[in-house]
Amino acid sequence: MSKLYFMNGPHEGECYEVNGKPLLLGRSSKSDITLNDRFVSRKHLQIKRKKTRVFIKDLNSKNGTLVNGTLIKTGKKLELLERIPVVIGTSVFCLGKDCPENIPALLDSIGISEDMHRAFPDPLANPDPETDGTMKVIYRISSVLKKTLGIGER
Repeated sequence: MSKLYFMNGPHEGECYEVNGKPLLLGRSSKSDITLNDRFVSRKHLQIKRKKTRVFIKDLNSKNGTLVNGTLIKTGKKLELLERIPVVIGTSVFCLGKDCPENIPALLDSIGISEDMHRAFPDPLANPDPETDGTMKVIYRISSVLKKTLGIGER
């Protein structure tokens, strides 16, 4: 049996068996492998084994799927070979025990690294409107919108 090995992201260090049943990867709790990652679509990717071959298909995801550093065409099946890294969101996985040693270089080349979370901070991680610029703007806008004005006031 073939296995998916996660090298990075929320499932780092985990592995999943790829058998005859299609595997759905996505943010949805109904996925076979649920990735709690805001860069992953609810139904992002399908992996399916046919005899000895394994195929991958992007399910019209918003941010796409990279196989060996190349964005794959949505909706089209592509054979997934062993040791070829696949990137969805902030997760990297490959088929077979080990991905290439150049995973950090691949992540940096496509802009996915430890700095990604700093580049795209989660606005809910720090909801204090006094310390977070984005939340401060949202707070001000909501304060203005919740005020009621009388007829003729602007």
